[in-house]
Amino acid sequence: MPFLPQAPPAQAAPSVAYELPFTLEGYLIVVEGKVNGQPAKLILDSGAGAGLYTPKSAEKLQLQSVGQTLVGGGGEKLVPAKITTARIELGGAVQEKQLGVILDLPSGSKAEFDGIVGYPFLKNYVVQIDYAAKRVRFIEPARFSPDPKADMLPMNLRMNIPEIPGTIDGLAGSLRLDTGFSGTLTFTSPTVQKNELTKKYPKRIETVLGQGLGGVTTGEVTRVKTLELGKTKVQGVVTGLSADKSGALADTGTIALLGGEVLSRFTLTLDYPGKRVFLTPNADLGKPFVFSRAGLAGIFEGDGFKVLTVVPGGPAEAVGIAKGAVLLAMNGEPTKGMGLSRSRELFRQEPGTALKVRVRSAEGTEREVVLVLKDVL
Repeated sequence: MPFLPQAPPAQAAPSVAYELPFTLEGYLIVVEGKVNGQPAKLILDSGAGAGLYTPKSAEKLQLQSVGQTLVGGGGEKLVPAKITTARIELGGAVQEKQLGVILDLPSGSKAEFDGIVGYPFLKNYVVQIDYAAKRVRFIEPARFSPDPKADMLPMNLRMNIPEIPGTIDGLAGSLRLDTGFSGTLTFTSPTVQKNELTKKYPKRIETVLGQGLGGVTTGEVTRVKTLELGKTKVQGVVTGLSADKSGALADTGTIALLGGEVLSRFTLTLDYPGKRVFLTPNADLGKPFVFSRAGLAGIFEGDGFKVLTVVPGGPAEAVGIAKGAVLLAMNGEPTKGMGLSRSRELFRQEPGTALKVRVRSAEGTEREVVLVLKDVL
């Protein structure tokens, strides 16, 4: 019997996509990955032109400084930063020499995470974010086959950040698509001024619009009737009106920033190489948008939640909570380290819910009060 050489063992086909789970923290996408071989908790941020790390995480991840720069984002200040590069691994997707910066983040912002993954990594893939299933896929561009049911929109990459066309109550323009913005939708200040939006939307509430590299951004919120993204209409979005004089919310090239709380109602596919965005609505599309029923807004700072704005006639004002107060605990839970997701969950409970709060006034007096939640917008 003649000798028949054995065929070489079959090899697995090249991977079409690298997939991993994520969690949502205040509508920020948080994944577990590796930086320079070290485990790291990272935010996926389509609004970041480079990676970002704190000095503490840079030491943990063995990052070396190779230069200096100034960076900005939400807020109005430019801040100094060190330039670095790193090897990033996410669910099998690996990229070498990824550009990033090292800088101190504002207290209570994203400092509890090891870093932010932005454009230098994302640009290499078709990035598919399934918010409902909490899964993200990094797809090799040559292997990508779009869902025929998805709504396709052109992507304009400006300063390495994706923008898509959209219409807000008849006002058409470019929307900055920012998965690192945990809010809903915010008009830029030039758009507010040019279109006299304070006249168009007479019912407004002063609030905190966000906290970024340039500091805390305050402004007003209102409720728009209809946001149109391709063929999809999103109703009743709680929307910010920025008054910033510089930074991302003062950009003249876009009419608004589109954030995670709206994007979470879709499967979002960012085809960076093909410059396309695909949107597939999920079951959350029709859920109502809720503004804080506690009648206050603020930031996590120090040992609690610092109140920066109070709604006139709202539950917080009714029990004497004023600007500058610090919420130390809610329903017995310490607010230090609580995080955006949990605080929003507590503030957005059904109208009539009693929320027990331990509060310290700006003068230092501590007491316990009960907020009876209600709609204020």
